[in-house]
Amino acid sequence: MPLPIYRGEYHTSHGTTLSALMPSCFEYIKVAKAPKFAAMAEAMGENICGVSDREAADKAIEAIRALLKSLDLPVLERPGAFRKSPG
Repeated sequence: MPLPIYRGEYHTSHGTTLSALMPSCFEYIKVAKAPKFAAMAEAMGENICGVSDREAADKAIEAIRALLKSLDLPVLERPGAFRKSPG
């Protein structure tokens, strides 16, 4: 999946490309793996008491996005659109 991006127009490193794609990929699989994402949210310090696994999965993905932005990594805002997070 990252090959056209890091060898194509954007010339980013493999790791940077994967981290930018990760939240979008997680959005796609979160329904099937919601309990695992709930555990990830809890491990990342998110308060998941009283919420469903799907809501906890959303919190995990948002926490990942926040982490990536805090590291000043590019974030895939929508399919086909990279944006460097403001620093």
